[in-house]
Amino acid sequence: MVTSLQIKNLAVVEEAELAFDARFTALTGETGAGKSLVVDALALLLGARASTDWIRAGEDRAEVSAVFKVPPRLRAELSEGGYGDGDEMVLRREVSRSGGSKAWVNGRLATVAVLTRLAGPLVDLHGQHEHQSLLAPARQLLLLDRYAGIEEAADTFEEHATELRSLQRTREERVAAGAGRDQRLDWLHHQLAEFETAALRAGEEESLIAERKKLAAGGKLSALAHQAREALAGDDVGGGALASIQAATRTLRQIAETDPDAAPWVRSLEEAASPLDDVARALRRYAEAIESDPLRLDEVENRLALYDRLRRKHGGDLESLLEQSRAWAEEQAALEQLSERIAALDREIVQLASELSASSRALSERRTAAGAKLQKRMEKELSELAMKECGFRVSLRQAPEPSSPVDWGAGGLKMHSRGCDAAEFLIRPNAGEEFAPLSRAASGGELSRIMLALKTALSDVDTVETLVFDEVDAGVSGPTAAIVGKKLASLAAKRQVLAVTHLPQIAGFADHHFRVSKAESGGRTRTAVTRLDDAGRTEELARMLSGEHVTAAARAQAGVLLQQRRV
Repeated sequence: MVTSLQIKNLAVVEEAELAFDARFTALTGETGAGKSLVVDALALLLGARASTDWIRAGEDRAEVSAVFKVPPRLRAELSEGGYGDGDEMVLRREVSRSGGSKAWVNGRLATVAVLTRLAGPLVDLHGQHEHQSLLAPARQLLLLDRYAGIEEAADTFEEHATELRSLQRTREERVAAGAGRDQRLDWLHHQLAEFETAALRAGEEESLIAERKKLAAGGKLSALAHQAREALAGDDVGGGALASIQAATRTLRQIAETDPDAAPWVRSLEEAASPLDDVARALRRYAEAIESDPLRLDEVENRLALYDRLRRKHGGDLESLLEQSRAWAEEQAALEQLSERIAALDREIVQLASELSASSRALSERRTAAGAKLQKRMEKELSELAMKECGFRVSLRQAPEPSSPVDWGAGGLKMHSRGCDAAEFLIRPNAGEEFAPLSRAASGGELSRIMLALKTALSDVDTVETLVFDEVDAGVSGPTAAIVGKKLASLAAKRQVLAVTHLPQIAGFADHHFRVSKAESGGRTRTAVTRLDDAGRTEELARMLSGEHVTAAARAQAGVLLQQRRV
């Protein structure tokens, strides 16, 4: 609901601030005082086209702002847009003399489209304004579904329809992939054969590089090994470090036979000789094992060249090459199974489309029955509003939407995202005329009353929380005006209602009342908006009843009108 509205330099309104409450609020005043400017201000905040004609004479800009209570169902969208996550939303719109227009949501600059998206679901304006959600066929279908009690079933249909379209897109992609399937399979087979022949193994390249280094330096390594062994063990005749240690050991044993203190030295030399002997033996084996093997060196070089060629061809390191081969193998398997997968998708698509076709027909039957019921209800409501000659019809026709998730059906039935029906509310203002859409078939005053009838008939299913009526009393008076007032009051039991009216019979039913007046001061016309207490309401209703000169009888009748809202 709207909790407050601020207006500055809008037409004849220099500055005004209104605090709104729940239920029914009436706005009254003399003709030309600017009652409808309150509605115009709200229209600007809902995205209406701005014009410099709206700016007060002598001022550079006009500004309107309002505070809305945000229902839980819309808080997520507000938060996702980066406009805060509280239960209040402040909208502001500024129109400058230069022709520019700016908008803000909770202090953050926004586009007019954002205003419409965020505030549109909260307020319906009924009168000369374009912002009326019930004029949109998509909204009419949604409300008809709610009226029929099939909204949940239609939502489920929409989910399955989206699933069907996803299956169709997948099938189209697979068919497109199959167009070059044979060529692609040939190419993959060639690539994978190359990798299979190569038989790449993790760690092999590093091992080959080490082996190549040894093979290339085989002769040098053998000579060095022999040289090192001779330094330790000498040649076959003798000599070397090991022979010297052994000779020293024998000498020390002789000393130890006489002097036991020399025994540890003997043990130390014996311990030193043992690892030297092991190294000498190992060097002999190492030198004997090293061979000059040109054939093996060629094999190693060729294998390393293969690794290098594959890297240059496909890029990346060994792990990348192995990953590429795995990916190609998976693609090859998928392509080989493509025909089977497309056939499986076809079976799934036909099954789901068949189910949707049956569901669509069931939804259509329920909508047809609900449409007939709504037509009868509207005939009653319109008759009570002195519009007996006005006809109402719910038009249902098979009309798939090109942009919807589903454009393909089964058994010749074309479907869109919520079934096979396009719904539209049609009006025939007078007997003998053709039925036409709401937006084209009625004047502002007629449309307000038609919308009042619709809002009353759909009061249990419509979720818009604030209804604003302008010119709802056009062309009515007396008993009909009282009926209009009662219907507005009835609607206000479930949502906030604001109504601009010049009839006291309607204003008397309001729970809250603002008087819009204008006066001339300093050569300028200024409009003021005043919230009325009970005494002020009595006086305003009396003025509306008797004109400029308020009589005692008019005050008495005003009291009766105020009393009726309490009955």
